[in-house]
Amino acid sequence: MVEKRLREFAAGRAAARLAMAELDVDASGVPMAADRAPIWPEGLTGSITHTDLHALSLVAFRRDMRAIGVDLEDAVPLAPDLWNIVLSGAETASVSDGIAAKRIFSAKEAVFKAQYPVTGRLLEFLDVEVELTKTGFAARIEPHSPGLPETLNGLSVVTDGVILSVLSIPETDVNGYDA
Repeated sequence: MVEKRLREFAAGRAAARLAMAELDVDASGVPMAADRAPIWPEGLTGSITHTDLHALSLVAFRRDMRAIGVDLEDAVPLAPDLWNIVLSGAETASVSDGIAAKRIFSAKEAVFKAQYPVTGRLLEFLDVEVELTKTGFAARIEPHSPGLPETLNGLSVVTDGVILSVLSIPETDVNGYDA
């Protein structure tokens, strides 16, 4: 890894250790799997994100939450040449500016991170359809993945120069059975 990426990686792992310490559990570390996903200690789930200046990790007990996805992005417009890669036609029609497009990008990143521990699916941007709300988003994955709600509802806010997107998947699956 290049030095910048190593610093961001280390900051993300430090944030994960702090989050685990807040839960009063062993915060010895979070190794990386071959697919680059974090390997959380037994009984925990979490997500890590970072920008050039910020690092954040959310961690929860698996008994309370099946999976979490978090994403931070600098609150700068999504480059127009990326819109057709990231946004569906309906999403493009629904956004008024590059910041809204970047919120959709960030929401999709949170969806990717939250659904992966449940489904094991690597998603493309156009596999997820996001509808923004004032303080959040509703996302649908196509084709629908068993074990996930049909609509995933998350938080998406622009604050202090960053876009924050958070999604949690409850421990009880869509049919009311424990996962």
